[in-house]
Amino acid sequence: MKKYLYIMLAVALLLVSAAFPVYADTLYPRLTDEADVLTDAEEAEILEKLDGISSDKQVDIVICIVPSVGEYSAMEYADNLFEDRFYGMGDDRSCVLLLISMEYSDWYITTAGYGITALTDVGIEYIGDEIIPMMADGNFAEAFLEYASLCERFIDMARSGNPFDADDLPKEPFPAVRNFIICLVIGTIAAWIMTGKKKAQLITVRKQTAAKNFTKEGSLKIDEAKDLFLYKTVTRSERSDNSGSSSTHTTKSGTTVGGGGGKF
Repeated sequence: MKKYLYIMLAVALLLVSAAFPVYADTLYPRLTDEADVLTDAEEAEILEKLDGISSDKQVDIVICIVPSVGEYSAMEYADNLFEDRFYGMGDDRSCVLLLISMEYSDWYITTAGYGITALTDVGIEYIGDEIIPMMADGNFAEAFLEYASLCERFIDMARSGNPFDADDLPKEPFPAVRNFIICLVIGTIAAWIMTGKKKAQLITVRKQTAAKNFTKEGSLKIDEAKDLFLYKTVTRSERSDNSGSSSTHTTKSGTTVGGGGGKF
């Protein structure tokens, strides 16, 4: 009888475990290069970094490179990879997945779980600005290592209560003195040329001490003059500030994810 109960218990456990997804550690690596843009040594280096950050931060940091997304958009393809390959860590399946499609030079980042909090819209755009020039030059390994480092940085910032947003963007230096001098010189030259042309056209003009020569005597008569204030219109609009926010959408299964992308 005991043996029979043990067998039934084992079968029940197998059925229960089959009902839950098996996550990335037992299915797909965090780096898949189906387009062969990386050498074996580069793959090993990048995968080691992705695994280390993912384990340390408990957020799956993933890169998938494909030749084409076929009939799908880059967003749809990235979302499908996240779902179909069961990427994500923890109950909320925290993940940041970078898709690269070589056919039309598409990139897209899908975020899930804590990845949505850590990578705001501003953060995703910033990552794109950083890695696009590298990928455009064919330096994919450098771009992917930078992507991993930025993901780690943004997760740390979010955990400290300050997700990366517009206030964290690097400020470009403004050469005020140089620009002032340039504008002054250009303006002076342009003004000198324009006034010179106008002056040359005034060959029949003579100096006048009064305006009577320009009016017909008796043609202007003002009986009464006053200023009347009628009304004014003031329009006020609420200022929108999306800094620090993450736009989201749902996948084919109804999971809420964030993301953004573009071309390189």
